[in-house]
Amino acid sequence: MIADDIASALRAAADGDGETRWDHVRALHRDGTVGALHAAVDLCESSLAEERRLGADILGQLGGSGDESPHRAHSAPILAGLLHDPCADVVDAAVVALGHLAVEVDPSLLASLAAPPAAEVRCGVAWALPNIGGAVTSPVLIQLSQDPDDDVRDWATFGLGSMIDDDSPQIRDALFARTSDAHDETRGESLVGLAIRHDTRVLDPLLRELRADSVSWLAVDAARELGAPELLGALEELLPWWDVDRALVEEAIAACGHERPPRSG
Repeated sequence: MIADDIASALRAAADGDGETRWDHVRALHRDGTVGALHAAVDLCESSLAEERRLGADILGQLGGSGDESPHRAHSAPILAGLLHDPCADVVDAAVVALGHLAVEVDPSLLASLAAPPAAEVRCGVAWALPNIGGAVTSPVLIQLSQDPDDDVRDWATFGLGSMIDDDSPQIRDALFARTSDAHDETRGESLVGLAIRHDTRVLDPLLRELRADSVSWLAVDAARELGAPELLGALEELLPWWDVDRALVEEAIAACGHERPPRSG
């Protein structure tokens, strides 16, 4: 069964069928046995990049994530070794796998991975850093929040704003810089991050978002987090038409100081 799932995952990768590939990777995660561990380690030592990538994807959640993974101690050094791989896809898989396992990594190596030409590696670092932690987390996320790639900025801003508890003028300034980002998700994550920290600079950009023709869930969530009376009017204006999450709007209104009567019917 292990060999069948590996063979099927590799065939799916060759066919460009990422969904089927991950179906087989998840089956191996659920298997979680020592046999699956040995097979994944063998893949990580392959001369073929796609096999090394598959091995890393398997090790990242084999039998569970974080300290729930029974193979965490065995997997971590193998994955750390793959961070030096010449193939960007393999490095990306390895850093994401280490993020799933929440394993500490050499801070200088993580910092160096935030600047390679491959956007997928930078994106993997942005995703993984909040789980990995360490002294470079905030500085590297601040750096990546300015990345030219939309997905990298999005993950870095989400990590900086919502996934770590750190707070500093540098973090707040980095989040505020993203309130005018052209990428909707990144902009929304910056609003939430500033609202969580109750930085009142978020009021004006948040009001603009709440009064736009299209209002994101993140903007309303930020309003709930901030709980500022200045947002009440804009939130009330959403009630007749914003049907993304009615309960969230009402929670935001309540947080901003105005309890609405319960709905009838």
